[in-house]
Amino acid sequence: MVSEKTSIIMKNIKDIYKNIKDIFGNIKEINKNIKDIFLIMIGFFLTM
Repeated sequence: MVSEKTSIIMKNIKDIYKNIKDIFGNIKEINKNIKDIFLIMIGFFLTM
């Protein structure tokens, strides 16, 4: 019984860890997109 509970907890921890890694991956992508947008905006203002 205890070992079953433990394995469920371990699985949940692994899922949470995976979700956190996915979130950080998404944040990195968003940061890249924000940088691109800033560069486009700066270029736009310089050409005006």
